[in-house]
Amino acid sequence: MLENIMNEVKVIIVNVITAVLGFLSPIQDFMVAIVVLFACNFVFGLTADMVTGGEWSWKKAWRFLWQSFIFFVLAAAVFTCGHYMHNEGGAIQCVSYICYVTIYIYGVNILRNIRHMLQEGSGMYRVVDILYYVLTLKVVDKIPFLSEYLKKSKKEADNEDIEEGLHRV
Repeated sequence: MLENIMNEVKVIIVNVITAVLGFLSPIQDFMVAIVVLFACNFVFGLTADMVTGGEWSWKKAWRFLWQSFIFFVLAAAVFTCGHYMHNEGGAIQCVSYICYVTIYIYGVNILRNIRHMLQEGSGMYRVVDILYYVLTLKVVDKIPFLSEYLKKSKKEADNEDIEEGLHRV
């Protein structure tokens, strides 16, 4: 009896997952690309941490998994809202923008981690350093509002550091 109920529950779960994945199939390529990006970020982050003397941290790993989950929920929610607003093309475009911003942010992080792993002055270090420079400084100038956002977030971070220092005194 219990075994039959468990089999029925498994069938229902598989059907629900299949239906959700079928519904999200228009953004499947974006999700695959981001899985690859997140996997690279995880591997290069872990490797850079170990090269610089760090150790495995479950806290960092869980935070990474949580942030990945949030991204996928956000992308699925944006697509779902657009689909039910009868603007699936616009929804796909919004998911595309979210993915490009994510690729930029995580790409910079990956390059920074690779820089930590390489010997300073080596040929590959210089290649990665140039790419890092271009992404962190030159791309910012070309994207409207990005430089303003980065200045604002740096100012807020500086203010938080000052406030945190005042609370320690």
